[in-house]
Amino acid sequence: MKATMSFHILKSSARAANKVPLRSVSTTSVCKQQEVVTLSQAQKDKFYPKIGNRDIVGSGYSVRPCYEDRTDYPFPALKWKANTPDVVALKDKELGEWKNLTMEERKDLYRASFCQTFSEMNAPTGEWKQIFSATLLVCTASALWMWWCEHFIFAKQLPESMTPEYKKKVIERMIKQGQQQMTGISAQYDFEEKKWKGNKWW
Repeated sequence: MKATMSFHILKSSARAANKVPLRSVSTTSVCKQQEVVTLSQAQKDKFYPKIGNRDIVGSGYSVRPCYEDRTDYPFPALKWKANTPDVVALKDKELGEWKNLTMEERKDLYRASFCQTFSEMNAPTGEWKQIFSATLLVCTASALWMWWCEHFIFAKQLPESMTPEYKKKVIERMIKQGQQQMTGISAQYDFEEKKWKGNKWW
């Protein structure tokens, strides 16, 4: 019984394996990526006046022909440098043996395609200094505005609701109406003696 079950399991596994496409288990890429994307003449007329003599090598992060340095998607749509005679000569030399390239030529080839390395993209930019300076500037401007308002606007004529006489009338009205009798202002007033409990609450 066990041998028969094992045979059926092996037979089913082999049948399922035969249905798996070869490219899904292959270590090679599904399609060979081209070095330069082939564009129609209408697309060239649309994009190339803006990007200059630079190769479009993919769709990029935003699916439009622009260069972006991103650590989460390090595949820009454009090469960084234009196809100058020096860059074209390096590309022609790149097609041969790489052992014939010097280290400087390899670096130049990288810089022709990319503007920054990952180390340069992850390096501190010092942007926090600008943010800190802008925050201090806003706080200083706010403090100066408050000082100016206090000395040149409110010092000349306070609103009626900010005068001591008006505040006293408001407190008296709250006592007469019996507002906040549990824990508020009326709880601090002795209605039988008609005076404040202890020191004046206001």
